[in-house]
Amino acid sequence: MDDFKFLPTFFITYMIGQDVARWIKWLDMMLTIQGRVHDTTLVVASSYRKLNDPGVGKQQRQMLFKWYRYLNAIHYLAYFGLDPRMGSEPEHVVQNLQTLGLLVDSECEQLLLAKLKIRDTLVSWLGIMWHDDLERGWVQSTDTKVVMEKICGLRGAMASLQDMSQLVRVMMVVVTNVLLALALVGYPTKMYEDTDQCFQFWPLVASYLYYACYRGMLHVMFLLDKGPFYGKGDCVNVDALLVSSERFTFHVFRTSFKTLPSDVKCVQEPEVSGVKGVQKPDVQEPDVPEPAWTPDERSDASRPQGRDRQSLEI
Repeated sequence: MDDFKFLPTFFITYMIGQDVARWIKWLDMMLTIQGRVHDTTLVVASSYRKLNDPGVGKQQRQMLFKWYRYLNAIHYLAYFGLDPRMGSEPEHVVQNLQTLGLLVDSECEQLLLAKLKIRDTLVSWLGIMWHDDLERGWVQSTDTKVVMEKICGLRGAMASLQDMSQLVRVMMVVVTNVLLALALVGYPTKMYEDTDQCFQFWPLVASYLYYACYRGMLHVMFLLDKGPFYGKGDCVNVDALLVSSERFTFHVFRTSFKTLPSDVKCVQEPEVSGVKGVQKPDVQEPDVPEPAWTPDERSDASRPQGRDRQSLEI
């Protein structure tokens, strides 16, 4: 048995090392996706140069809101099929995005035609939007190469996260179970002492510790194999990544916003004590609609926080 235990020990050590490397690669891909979303946001936000122009400023802000919706929807879809809280059917995840205000009805219908390729379809809309705005003259042509590189990098990182390879460990489990069966039979026999005592304490302890060590390593390996999305294992807080990116895109897209001249008008002050009233500019406060979610739904951290249209356009 001492000669046989080398093989399962080697198998377990090798497989745990592979699972740890795979888990770290998962985490690296998650941070890479978030980084590509942030990079795209920075480049796009700095390329729109007429956000405060009376003529096209409002239209450009509406386009930035569309970028905001798509980027956050893509980030959410990156974990579709991995995080069990997001469901397993395309219809369910698209419905979630529609409820959050990240997709409209027509976009949902078009995405559902792609079925399991809804991520790639939505990423392709980013490139189409950029080139449409480039033809309008709203964005800088010098940024085209950088934007397309970031979009392609985002698609590649999402594909790597979804296509993580699975390790085959059937033979290793069989060999380990054979070793444990031999240990449970062999150790009590090997450590048996011819005494008057009816209970052999040390053979029992040795067999238990031997079994617990090997089965414990197998349990760690199986937990790591489930990835960072398994709630009972060593999991990563996906919610924190989604909310952080949502806040980043919201504030970066609004960095250059100023009050548009079309939102300012002069009002006549009433006369007081015979003094003629003077005109002063009055900035109209926009009517911000109430959020579409309830306080309980907003506290649900399993979904990214949505923003209303006017909060980005103003």
